[in-house]
Amino acid sequence: MNVPPILLLLCLAGPEARPTTAPPVPPELAEPRQWDQAPPGTPEDVALWNALRDAQNAAVVNMARIVQTSYRLRYGRYYESLDGKAGSGTAAEAEGARRARARIETAARQADEAIPKQGLRVRTCKYTLLHLDQRMAIPDDPGFAAELPAVRLEARGCADELAAFAARIGPVADAFEASLAEADAFLGRATPVTPPAPPSAEPASQPPQGGRP
Repeated sequence: MNVPPILLLLCLAGPEARPTTAPPVPPELAEPRQWDQAPPGTPEDVALWNALRDAQNAAVVNMARIVQTSYRLRYGRYYESLDGKAGSGTAAEAEGARRARARIETAARQADEAIPKQGLRVRTCKYTLLHLDQRMAIPDDPGFAAELPAVRLEARGCADELAAFAARIGPVADAFEASLAEADAFLGRATPVTPPAPPSAEPASQPPQGGRP
């Protein structure tokens, strides 16, 4: 199985180009804050901010679940354990081991196929959320006000794309995890302890801090 690490997926799209000059960063943007609440804005902008943040978080979490489960499959030696049971157990145990292995193989293949090999716009959309946040926070800035319609359009595209992806990949992650849980139950063992998958560069709920791009 070749499930790409989450860090690779998040870094496939490089940061957007930024102008060489920027105005002073307002205090409310210079200080890190918790990204659990949208800044003041119109109801439509607040709803868009929430939709993009939630879709981004769901996409990253479900991709991370698949990556972590692939690590668990490797380090838990599921195939080896089931093959051993198929070769040394009773006829019923051998058949059960073969069925458990087949379920894992199917779930692993579907998980691998569900992750876009060309990458997903997770990193780009993190910056889109930051851009929207900044323009909502400083509505009186003429430059930000002029850019807001385009930023809204980009944010809506990101929210729709990532929400649809998260909805597709969530059940795939569920099935992958369930196939390993069923194998553990069949083998009569606790879930093997595995090392964590590589973390993402930045938490999904916290877009990069900074001033106007």
